[in-house]
Amino acid sequence: MTASGRGQNKRPSPGLLCVVCGDTSSGKHYGILACNGCSGFFKRSVRRKLIYR
Repeated sequence: MTASGRGQNKRPSPGLLCVVCGDTSSGKHYGILACNGCSGFFKRSVRRKLIYR
């Protein structure tokens, strides 16, 4: 049984998934729905002015 007590396990709706990796999104970061991991990666990249090839 789930915490809600309804006995159903629900997946997050597709609109709430990280568009980079598919994990559950924690909100809109840098203009896209992103999870905490991808958001942190983007943040470090921007702050350090990194360029990936």
